[in-house]
Amino acid sequence: MNTLSLLYLNSKWERQDYAKASNWFERAAENKSMYGYFNQDRIYEEGLRVERSQAHALALDKESSSLGHATSSLKLAKVHSVKNASSSDLEVALYYLKKAAEQSENNNIQHTLEKCQKSQTCNNMELGKLLRFLSTKNQ
Repeated sequence: MNTLSLLYLNSKWERQDYAKASNWFERAAENKSMYGYFNQDRIYEEGLRVERSQAHALALDKESSSLGHATSSLKLAKVHSVKNASSSDLEVALYYLKKAAEQSENNNIQHTLEKCQKSQTCNNMELGKLLRFLSTKNQ
């Protein structure tokens, strides 16, 4: 289902059909597909044939993360580590960063998290830099 959805979303050979893509992503998510949730997030984040909704996109990322999608966990960590984040936001960001490290085979995530934890200087500015770095390496 997810593959068919991606064809409708990104097709260069067929006419793109965001409504069909969204429908198939929803069906994949109903079957507890982390990819269905993750890709449906894009529909709401970018407002593709639906009203743009960051709140709904984040809820979809939480579902995807809970099912094991490392990129969703990284996105959630990044959202909670914005400049001037509270200490509770920083704790949530670290939670999702740890989750991403567990879910991913990307050594950059695991190594950087270990470095941050060892130094015990993981403030929100350093965490933000770390997540921006990991976002570029994880693409």
